[in-house]
Parts: sequence; C-alpha cells; structure tokens
Amino acid sequence: MTAGTFGHYDVVELLGSGGMGAVYRARDTRLDREVAIKVLRPDARSWTAEARERLLREARAISSLNHPHICAVHDIGERGGETFIVMELVSGTPLGDRVPLHGLDPETAVRWGAQLADALEHAHQRGVIHRDIKPSNVVVMPSGQVKLVDFGVAARAPAAPSDTTVLATAAEHAVAAAGTPLYMAPEVIRGAAADARSDIWSLGVLLHETLSGTRPFEGPSREDVTTAILRDAPTPLPSHVPSEIGAIVRKCLAKDPAARYQRAGEIRAALEAVQPRASAGVRWPVAPAAMLAGVLALGALAAVFLLAWNGRSAWFTAHSSPSNDATPDVRGLAVLPLRNLGGDDGQDFFADGMTSALITELAKVESLKVISHTTAMRYRDRADRALPQIGAELGVDAVVEGSVLRAGDRVRISVELVHAGSDRHLWAESYERPLRDVLALQGDIARAVVAQIQSRVIQPAERVLPHRTVNPDAYESYLRGELSIAQGNPTGVDRAVAYYERAIEIDPSFAPAYSGLAGARFAQEFWGTAPFQSNVGAVRAHVARALALDPNLADAHVMRARLLLNYDWDWAGTEAALKEAIRLSPGHSFAYETYCWLLLGQGRRDEALAAARTAASLDPRSAYMVFTEARVLQRARHLAEAEASYKRALELDPGFPAALGQLAVFYAMEGRLAEAREVLDRRDRLPSARPAPWARAVLEAASGNERVARGLAGRLSANNQARVYAVLDDADAAFAALERAIETRSFNVAQWSDREYDKLRPDPRFARLVARMGLDPRPIVEWGRWPAGQ
Repeated sequence: MTAGTFGHYDVVELLGSGGMGAVYRARDTRLDREVAIKVLRPDARSWTAEARERLLREARAISSLNHPHICAVHDIGERGGETFIVMELVSGTPLGDRVPLHGLDPETAVRWGAQLADALEHAHQRGVIHRDIKPSNVVVMPSGQVKLVDFGVAARAPAAPSDTTVLATAAEHAVAAAGTPLYMAPEVIRGAAADARSDIWSLGVLLHETLSGTRPFEGPSREDVTTAILRDAPTPLPSHVPSEIGAIVRKCLAKDPAARYQRAGEIRAALEAVQPRASAGVRWPVAPAAMLAGVLALGALAAVFLLAWNGRSAWFTAHSSPSNDATPDVRGLAVLPLRNLGGDDGQDFFADGMTSALITELAKVESLKVISHTTAMRYRDRADRALPQIGAELGVDAVVEGSVLRAGDRVRISVELVHAGSDRHLWAESYERPLRDVLALQGDIARAVVAQIQSRVIQPAERVLPHRTVNPDAYESYLRGELSIAQGNPTGVDRAVAYYERAIEIDPSFAPAYSGLAGARFAQEFWGTAPFQSNVGAVRAHVARALALDPNLADAHVMRARLLLNYDWDWAGTEAALKEAIRLSPGHSFAYETYCWLLLGQGRRDEALAAARTAASLDPRSAYMVFTEARVLQRARHLAEAEASYKRALELDPGFPAALGQLAVFYAMEGRLAEAREVLDRRDRLPSARPAPWARAVLEAASGNERVARGLAGRLSANNQARVYAVLDDADAAFAALERAIETRSFNVAQWSDREYDKLRPDPRFARLVARMGLDPRPIVEWGRWPAGQ
C-alpha cells in the first residue's frame, strides 16, 4: 500500500516494516487523529492466508487490552484482499536506541522495567502473552514513559489447564516458536508452549540489557547464544547495579519456570520497592507514601488512592460495582501463600511465616471460617488451579493473595481480597513498616481485610488485637521454628526447639516463642524423641510464661489445655482453656482437635464429632486433621465414614505412618485381616516410620495368634497392653494393665471409646476405673452399645 486512501484512513507515509507486515502513518478522517496502520508486506503475498490469520490474531489479542503502557488497537478492516489493523500511533524512540554502551542508570532502567511489568500483568490477566519482548518492541515516548508494541506473535493463553499449546491449529503450530531467539525462555527453545513465565524470562533479559548494555547470554552465533540460554548462568551485572536489583533480574532468569516470578505484577512490585533514589544512599524507599504508589503485587488496579502519611500506602480496586452493598457474602476465607518478591530464595521462609501469621490473625475473627496454614501452603504452586476451583475445594467464598518484600530492617506486604467463585477483585492494599513493627503490621492487614467484609460477619474487628514491637532477629528465629515444627517429623520438631530457644534468648519478652517452645517440647514426647512426661515441667513453665506475657495468646491456651488433658486429668480446666482459646481465635483448628479428645473421653459423642469436623473443615488438606476426623468417626462407630476419611488422609499424604497404622487396626477390628496386614506391611516399609508393635500386636490378637500377640504386648506401654489383652478376651490381664496405666497417668482419656474395650464395658471393674479418672462412667459404659454405622 502506498500513499492514498484506505477506507476512511488517509495514508501519509511508510514508518517501517517487520517480520510479517508494514506499518504506515495515516489520518483517521472520521475522528481527525493520526493512527498507525499495519498491513501485510507486499513481498509476503505468497503466504497471504497464513499471514492474514496471524494479523487477525494479533488484532484480536491486543484489542482486549487497554493500558497506558500498551499500544492500543482501534480497528480491523480489509480492502482489495489486504487485511489491516488500525493502531495507536506511538511516537518515540525504540528502547534499544536509548541504551548506552554500558547500560542505563539503574533508576531509569528500573522505572521503565516496572512500567513494562505492569503492562504484562494487564495482558496476562486477560489471557494474552506477548512472546516477543525485546528492546525494538518497546518505545520510549517523549514523556519519558515506555510503551510495549507489536503483539505480532502474541496469542491467547490456553483456556483450560488441559490445553497443551498456545496455538491451536496445525498451521499455527508451525509458528509456535515465533519470537526472537535471543530473548526466548529455555522451555520455549525446547519446544514447550509459551506462557506468562516465558514473557517474564524475556523481560529479565531486557532488564539485564538495559542495566548493563549487554544481554545476559552471549555468543558468536545464534546457536551459541541458544546453548548458553539452556546451559549457562547469566553474565554478572555491573558492580554499580544494586544487589537487590540484581536479585530480581536473576529470579526472572531462572531456568526452571517454577522458580521465576509467577506473575508480572510481582516484578513490578519488587522493582518499585528497590528503585534507587539519586538523593539518598538507601536502596529501600522509606520516603512518604507518595513514593510507594503502585507497589501492589497482584492485579492491574483500575484506580489508585493515596491514603496516609504513616509509612503505608493503600490501593483500592475500582470494579464494575463499587458499592460495598454489592460485595458478595464472605463467610469463609483462605489466605494463599504470599510470594517472596526479594529474589532471594533464602527468604522464602519469611514469606511463609507471614502467611501463617496473617492466617492466625484472621482466625481470631468470630463467624469467619479461615482455612488453616497447613492447607493454605499446599497451594504454593497453584498454576493448575483457578481461584473458583480453589474456592470450591476449600469451601470458602474469598481468598487473600499477595506478596512479601523484605529488605534490611523493613518489610512490605501487599494483599488483595478476591471473590473466589467469580475471580472478582474486591479490594487491595499495600503496607510497609520497620521489621520491629511486623506484629502490628499483621494486625493492621487482618483488620483491613475484615473491614471489607464487615457487614457479612459478626463483630469482625474486635478480635484482632494490637501488638507490641519485636526484635527482628528474634522474630526470624521464631518463624523458622514455626516452619520447622510444621514439617510434622521428629527432625523438624527438634530443630524447632532450637529456633524457639534462640528467639527467647534474643527477646525474653516475646510470648509466642514460649508458646511455640511448649508445643515443640510436647511434640518431642509425641514423636518419642523424649521419654513420656520427661518434658512436662518445661512445658508448664513455657506455657505459664507465655500467658503471663500475653493472656490473649490462643496458642498458649491450647497448650495449657493439652497439659491439663494429658497430664493433670483436669477435665473442667481443659474445657475452660479450650473455650478461651476458641473465644480468642474461633478459627484455631488445633483447639477443636484437642477439644474432640476431651469430649470423646467424657462420652459426649455428638459434640466430639462436631469438634473433629470443624477442625477438618478449617484445615481440609491437612492429612493430620482428616486423620483426626477419621479416628473420631471410628470411635463414634461411623465406620463407613471413618474408612473413607482414613483413605482421604492417605491420599493427601500416602506416607503418613500413623494413618496407615490406625487403618490397619480398623481393618483388624472389622475382621478384614488380609487388608489389615497389607496396610501394616506398607506402613512398616516406610523409611520414616518407627516400628508400631502395638498395631502389629492388635492385628495378631485379632487373627488368633495369641502367642505372637502376647510376645509383642510385653514390649508395649500399659495402656496399649490393655488394648491387646482386651482383643484376646483376657479381661483380667486387660484390667491389670489398665490399673497400671491409670496409676502412671499414661492412659489417654479418649481411648475409653476404643472398640477394643467393648467386651470389657459390662464388667463392673470397667466403670470403677472410669470413675477413678474423675469421669461419669455411664456414657462410657453405654458407648459400645450403639448400632454399627450409627
């Protein structure tokens, strides 16, 4: 096409040509504005059909985008067999022409990089990937802003996780590797479909080039560069580039897509947070809130509102219905793992700790179901799950997602509240504080989240209490202890003890560290790395100190309840402590888990079931909580449900020794001996499993192998001996063992409901033993008379 008219567009001049089209400056005679028109190159007529389809795809892809840093599409048309699109006319200089020999100054490079990341976040949220990010496709406008142009090889991202390629037809598949190889991500070079993380790699290459003047992977030929991309580490950035910026670029350039930033908005937040300032020697923006605008890590915001001069910035999303009255009801909430934006994988523990702490804060809200930490952390890599699917799996109405950025002695957390069912963004905000104020920061975020759903919950804000400052080193040790004990194994528990003790050494007034240490010492006895009752004195002291420092610490009340339940047999005190813990933190799953054992021991079957089900609903992807529900269902004689729950726990954690052992006993008591033996053998083959002679002894007793069962029983504690002898119908030996267990206080009160004791219940000695523990024997004696499956 030459000068003349093209529909109602008067062509003025040729601006340039690309791989598949020529671009002209033209005037829109209807709207009296200058535009750019892209048509097929004249020498590309031999592949008109393919080129036409690609050009239309380009137009369709970018016509849905409306962003200040993306070239806009105005129109699509045809004339004389030529297909054309009408685009915004972008005036300026290609970015490549603005990069000097040794790179741009870091402030400019980071500012432009953040703008491009924001543009990509907008595109990716709408299913569009660019696939050809390079300096020549970025224009620096006279205003000093940059604009991303030429989505000529952009494509709609897969509509469903099952899609394997970005381009659908056979003809399109031939250009699946379209783009510039020097900027291609390793997985695309290998033939995988491009996705948002491929764009993130390309942006990392571009950032490296603008900061240094050279690309991170070089070679004498294109093949050499491709080999370097696949195999080599990126070349170092110049020494004048701040290390925080270098860490961000390196994270973008991780060979494994899962190790990169997963969303472009995270790069934007990280870049804006570390943007250098010419007037100060700091690398963290501790200036007023105006310096922090735009730091939200998730989502392209439709409106930005500056809130206050108090060290925090807030951004609120304006959507189609701004009225709070239109906000969907929120009765259940999940906090998805916050992402670490620092570029240092060694700080992942800090982001995980912030996730856990925010969950703890929100769990204090009455009438709001908050999914527990164990389940939330299973969604760390959720690339194959959309938010509606996550909401359905967890039974929640909304999710909180966001990011954490720690630099020196400061921390920033950006969060967003999203309605799970519709993926509708309801609210977003970003906070930045000194690390010593992190406890107050967590409370502020929880209050802000709850304020957005205040009309949907009862008394939302009063449950989130203010916090004092904390020594940053003590808090880091505490977080490491929390994550260690969450591993659920003896090694993690022992490591947690050391971390909690270190936190207390640094800050003797930090109450959560004492509560954590009490829990770890208690867990050492559970795992058998400390003898039974050997840690009870230390646990008592740690719990007392925690409550003296913070009477409102729900964790400490739960630990006090465990002391009263397992060591003191103070049933009224246990119940009071648990009710106080639940009052302070209605979403505390372990408070309900502990409560169900007390209720079982007292013969309060329906209440025990309700408590166990509540615990499991708060932590639905925790194998331990589902396992707990199975044990209570079994003891309540809901046998079919119990078996299903055991199997569900093992689906979540196939190598869970306790679940395999209990399932084997369940099968043995059902007379399903072959299944019991297979499951128990599978358990004992686990590398992490300690021997379980009690389960083997019950199985042998149920199988009629009395000699073997008695031999195994001789190695057991008194309470487990009683179970084996009861299965062997040796009432005298069983009652003698129960006497010893009660005398030594090694009997778990919930065991009175075990099926093994059903044949002993009519014996008068049974009621007398129950009474010796300060319990009403009547419901315990009647326990086994319910019809099976009731």
